[in-house]
Amino acid sequence: MKRFTIAFLLLAGCPATDEQIKQTLVNAGFSNINDNGTAIFGCGNHEIGSEFTATNPQGRRVSGYVCCGGYTPFTKGCTIRY
Repeated sequence: MKRFTIAFLLLAGCPATDEQIKQTLVNAGFSNINDNGTAIFGCGNHEIGSEFTATNPQGRRVSGYVCCGGYTPFTKGCTIRY
């Protein structure tokens, strides 16, 4: 059972941490960030995402997704999608 769980996590990836999500948004100039939980449909294949609401650099309130690859060395970092 342990082998199956480890293999599943390596193939599917692990959810992004709250800190990764927040840091991705802060680095892009967002503020007043609210993490709205895991997003099932907002990201592409092999990505795990989180829904957010935040104030963008232009001062507007926006909603979107932070999509991250898994924690393996072969995946990308996090991106923001609207």
